Parts: sequence; structure tokens; C-alpha cells
Amino acid sequence: MSIFTTKLDYNKVLANQENEVHLVTRIDAPELQSDERKPVAFAICLDRSGSMAMEGKFDYALEACVGVVKNLRPDDLFSLVTFDSEVEVVLPLVKIEDKEQGM
Repeated sequence: MSIFTTKLDYNKVLANQENEVHLVTRIDAPELQSDERKPVAFAICLDRSGSMAMEGKFDYALEACVGVVKNLRPDDLFSLVTFDSEVEVVLPLVKIEDKEQGM
């Protein structure tokens, strides 16, 4: 069973106050019992709104996406969806044939 832990960057958040709050989520998955695993499907929804342009947030998010793709196996699936006021399916759920393409 996976263990999820979360943490806010503030101990208290005031009601009816507009304030940016960040949530960090950590997922600890159990160790695999065998060397063989089934393929995974990994989908990322990436915020491309104006707030992501501040302090290079979007660049960090893209870098994380590249890290995910580099660690996928040939039979794994990947999908990328971006959103702001509209949603765009940049890459539908597909096998990544060439990991270096577009990086």
C-alpha cells in the first residue's frame, strides 16, 4: 500500500483571505516484490497559466516531465495535457517511441 503525506507551506490559512498556498505531496510506494512489473500509464496535467511564469515555475514543471519520460520503460504509456483558461491534449496516451524526440 502506498503512503501519501502532504504539507502546506503555512501552518494556518485564513478563511476568506486571498493568499497563494503551496501543497507538497510525497508518495512512498512499496518496494516491488519481483523484478518484473506491468506497464504503467503516466499522465501529467501541466498548468500553463500566467502564475506559472513567475520564478520559472513552468520551466521546473517541464524539467520534471522530462525526468518522468526518461524513466519510462518502452512498454509504458505517457500523456501530457496543459491547461490555463482552456485545456489542450499535447500528447495523447501513447508509448514513447523515441525519448530524445522533442527534448
